[in-house]
Amino acid sequence: MALTMADDHAVQEAAFYEVPNYCRSPRELRNALTRNDIQVRYDAVAKFVGIEDYERAGGAVRRDLFSSVDDAYFIDSVLLEKLACEKLEPQAEALRAEGWKWVDIVPRDVSLHAFSRVHSKPVDPTPEFLVEKARREGNIERLEGEIADASNADDWDKVEECDALADEAREALDALERSSTRAYAAEDVARAGCVIYIHRAVHRGLVKPEDAVQEENEQDAGEGLGDGGEQEPEKTARLSDRMGRQLTAHKTAALQVELARNPQVALATAVHGMAMRVLHGEYYFNFKLPTGVSLTSRGGLTELADDLKGGMALQAMEELITHWRERLPSDPKELFAALLELSLEDLAALFAMCAGTDVDVVSDKGTKGDSAADVLASTLGLDMRNWWQPTADSYFSLVPKGLSLEAMQVVAPAEVARLSTLKKGDLASESGRLVEGTSWLPAILTSHEPQA
Repeated sequence: MALTMADDHAVQEAAFYEVPNYCRSPRELRNALTRNDIQVRYDAVAKFVGIEDYERAGGAVRRDLFSSVDDAYFIDSVLLEKLACEKLEPQAEALRAEGWKWVDIVPRDVSLHAFSRVHSKPVDPTPEFLVEKARREGNIERLEGEIADASNADDWDKVEECDALADEAREALDALERSSTRAYAAEDVARAGCVIYIHRAVHRGLVKPEDAVQEENEQDAGEGLGDGGEQEPEKTARLSDRMGRQLTAHKTAALQVELARNPQVALATAVHGMAMRVLHGEYYFNFKLPTGVSLTSRGGLTELADDLKGGMALQAMEELITHWRERLPSDPKELFAALLELSLEDLAALFAMCAGTDVDVVSDKGTKGDSAADVLASTLGLDMRNWWQPTADSYFSLVPKGLSLEAMQVVAPAEVARLSTLKKGDLASESGRLVEGTSWLPAILTSHEPQA
């Protein structure tokens, strides 16, 4: 089945015979034949474009003879990127109409470390905004009332439908408030630009390095030397190293007390190092506040779980990071000043976002329900059913037959006898079909939940 990914017998034979015996599993053969292809199921750009539009544009698709229509690989990466850019072009055109100096479409997210930023500033709300805000808040209130009524009537389909509509309405209200209560100055729009990538996410207010250097040179030229030349620095006496350490020890002790007495500044100080690392990759390493509060963001998760790419969890975190990255200055000194101006509510929200990137519960065997990780998950009410679903590809084809049958003892006990006679591939497909629509999850994902 795996070898049918290639039509050429010579290619099939090369993939099979030119590797050791232990490298001939279906998964390894499929990976060898599709090494340079793009798997639609796990590639965010491929999902964004879609199989129909890609094939309509003449894109070549690779499938084996037994896979479903959606289980495909795109061969033409250049065409895929072109189609993604075309799909994002209307939004780029709207941004150009706003007056930005440049607008770049980058389907796959780009590193922003090289850019500096301009930032939007608060503006007074317009009467039109207040009317529209009231209308949307009324709509949310109406939907929440319908959810309560449907819940009382045990109409769970209606609850689910209204709940989804309410979530969309809240997101739309948040977007309206962000776009209507803050604005960029005209001179900033004229010198900065935007980057758009898939899911129509936008990074606004980016200043390219060459533009930033040009502005600095112009400012230096305008200032000049003033007095016509440099002066010899005045020689002064200096403290001994011992005396410097002695005095700064006193300063340290005093600062510790003062900071301990000021929760606002203490929280801003803790958040500052975290925000620099999360929002800007700790790029400005030469400006760090004198505390030991920091974090190490847990990255590399897609290397452990390729199907995380383009998934809800990583997308939701990126949206949070983008929101704060666009709202706050990138210069570390300006960032600290901006943090001090935030309300405690906003500062706590930023702190939570930064702390969230530090969570790490990756484990070979999971936990037994009494670990700190499980306490945190239980406290947060984590329900992994909202973030991951067991399917043939995501679970059953990757685990031993015994674990698939163990799951079926819970999901479909009457089918276990029949399923136990199937080959592993057929068992995985059947298990994936039977588990669909149920609440079953592997125990490693539910160890924090109360046990029956």
